[in-house]
Amino acid sequence: MQQESNTGAARGTTDGSASPVSWKQVRLAEGFLRERQNVNRVVTLKAEYDQLEKTGRIDALRGKWQPGGRHKPHHYWDSDVAKWIEAVAYSLVTDPD
Repeated sequence: MQQESNTGAARGTTDGSASPVSWKQVRLAEGFLRERQNVNRVVTLKAEYDQLEKTGRIDALRGKWQPGGRHKPHHYWDSDVAKWIEAVAYSLVTDPD
């Protein structure tokens, strides 16, 4: 995939080779990858949140879980929540809904 500059020309170096672009400059307007992006945004992120909530990770983040309580979070519960937050943040960059 080539990134287009403001002039409409493909972004590259003077010798014709491609140069890296920031992920913030890339927009998937259509096609397979855009469809996957939409599924992740609409379905997967919600399903992941539901699972985090069901297993007590969201309560642990809120400080509501107490020892002896239901759904004791496993040792790495916080990284699971952090990964979900990161996924949501990336999704909001392309679709701020």
